[in-house]
Amino acid sequence: MTECHVEITGGIVTAESYSDARGTRPVFNAIGEWRFFVDSVEADGGRICMWSGPSYEAAILEAEEMAAEYGEQVVDLVMASRT
Repeated sequence: MTECHVEITGGIVTAESYSDARGTRPVFNAIGEWRFFVDSVEADGGRICMWSGPSYEAAILEAEEMAAEYGEQVVDLVMASRT
């Protein structure tokens, strides 16, 4: 896909870290849990995670709101992987 879009993905968290002015440190509270992610994907393939959480329904709502705000389409890779 070469145009900007909002993407929904999901998976099990295997590693997580938090970065701020004091450096980067590991976070362990979500490891092993299933999470959904809503990413903003640029035409050049660059991406940034805009939302993450345990609810697929909430991920859909977040993605639809973001897509409406920026005039982009939603690509749901969670449903694509289930078909």
